[in-house]
Amino acid sequence: MNLIDVIENLKNNSTISFYGYSDMIVPDVIRKNYIDKVKFFFKEKKHKKLIRNDLEAFIYESYRQTQWDESDLIFLDQSSVKSLIKGYPLIANYVIVSLNSLILNPISIIGLIRRLLINQIKYKGLTLINKKKIWIVLKRNVQIKTNIFHFSDKLGLQGIDSFTKTRKLKYVIPLLDEKKKSNQEENIHIIIEDKGKDEMERFLNSHKGNIRIKLWTITKPGINGLPFLPPRIGKSIINSTISNDKKLSIPRSIDALNIMIYYSLYHKGYNSKINSSHHKTNYLPRESIFKTYIDKYKKELGINNSFSTLEDLDKYMNKINWKPARDTLVKISDSNDWVKSNLKYTIKYNKFLYIYILKEGIKYGNKQKYINKYLKDNSMEIIDYQYMTKEQRHLTKKNLRGGIWDSEPKMIKTCSSYYDPYMYIIFVDKRNRNPQELIRIKNKLREKIDNSSCSLIHSTDNTIETLEYLQIILPKQIDEYRNMARNAKTVKISFQDRILKINSKINNAVIEIYNNIIKVIINH
Repeated sequence: MNLIDVIENLKNNSTISFYGYSDMIVPDVIRKNYIDKVKFFFKEKKHKKLIRNDLEAFIYESYRQTQWDESDLIFLDQSSVKSLIKGYPLIANYVIVSLNSLILNPISIIGLIRRLLINQIKYKGLTLINKKKIWIVLKRNVQIKTNIFHFSDKLGLQGIDSFTKTRKLKYVIPLLDEKKKSNQEENIHIIIEDKGKDEMERFLNSHKGNIRIKLWTITKPGINGLPFLPPRIGKSIINSTISNDKKLSIPRSIDALNIMIYYSLYHKGYNSKINSSHHKTNYLPRESIFKTYIDKYKKELGINNSFSTLEDLDKYMNKINWKPARDTLVKISDSNDWVKSNLKYTIKYNKFLYIYILKEGIKYGNKQKYINKYLKDNSMEIIDYQYMTKEQRHLTKKNLRGGIWDSEPKMIKTCSSYYDPYMYIIFVDKRNRNPQELIRIKNKLREKIDNSSCSLIHSTDNTIETLEYLQIILPKQIDEYRNMARNAKTVKISFQDRILKINSKINNAVIEIYNNIIKVIINH
């Protein structure tokens, strides 16, 4: 399968990303048909960049960028081929890998072999690009469902507006004016109230075309596990929309400004091309369309705040109470390198103190006693657990990212108020383990406790988050719990336990590899 075959399989409005592209010339078939839908990404100081200066380029920092890229076709060159090990694109149907770069980064070959063995991807052949470089064509076997749709050009946004009015559904187009001003933003985002999600998806799927629509609801997460805006803000925006000259539902001017800032920070990060104090040159020169619109809205509203960096904008979000909670920022940092840089974790508060918020279903079937025993068996010292007051429940639902308690129970077939906040358990990890280990322990507990898609356990993943939670629901006791955590005795893991743990991991890895090999043999 060559590059022309791949291009022919793409939709007309497909987007393409190049990571670390080391040639001067863009392949002809892409330059002629898709150049306005192409993005180039380079690692600062690590990748050579030879493409023309008039082609827009972005800086990226880690595998997170490739993993969450929403393009339909992705090229991996130079060190970006390491995404074959970790950070393989979740959405792209096709990934084309430089053979030369793969040879220069041999550890990436292990990642390629592993993904072929587990049947995640399929080898589709080799292709020659620019008559000199050989590239490997890979195709994803199973497409991941996303919230991106390709909608009818004929019906357009007016068709969506007519549909929502007929169904009496509320919606908002938060970034309408930015569409097609630059290839910095290729999607039209639409937020619809939760109850209209299924109807809207069916409507979009039944009228296919070339308009890229990214559909969000107020509370349901996108592919990155988060909604477009914090639910409390999303509800406010969708209930206070105005109509533009085309009768489309858009935000008020002040909301349009705030949404643009929120989107620039927590969706785009460094890729907004707005300056950041974390990087002296955090992007390759080109005007930021997001900064242009922020300045435009500021001028219209008569706002004089100086927003020269991402950090300035973040302070503004905090001031108007739009900044996401710490646990949400941690989640966002999985796909946003600027947020990760800005979190400023310290070793002192990265581990140790945690809180579980248990939901109402926990009171059935002796689950609470099981949880207490499970925590103790895993070297956790419980320092307090209490049933939540009515006020604490309200504060939890209003301020904490907790998934199901932000949704209307009637809209969720498998869930109800059974999943409302009910009690909290505050505990200390006596072994002072890495937060990732605590997440693993929590997930194992969830497997024992939960029998549906909605979890009964909501938790913090580090001490900073815990202190923020306590500040919301137990502000008067926060110093007391902090001192109790500091005074808790830690338990060192013995050398024998460490060896047993390493041995267990090796055994599990060998078993997994063996099972994958057997599966491949059987399937072929």
